[in-house]
Amino acid sequence: MGTQTSGTGDDKTDIVVIADFWERTGGVFSRDRDISSNGFFIPFGGFDARSGNFPFRIPH
Repeated sequence: MGTQTSGTGDDKTDIVVIADFWERTGGVFSRDRDISSNGFFIPFGGFDARSGNFPFRIPH
């Protein structure tokens, strides 16, 4: 991870440039898809976090 910041200016204008980079080590793999595909976590010891709403359905 790193950040580079620089800037310049005069009596009317200030310019700031910021560059940031981060190297990802890992990520989400296809073996994790069953866990992250929806909010149904009961098989993994959690709870059902799925929404009860459907497209174009407005709850009363």
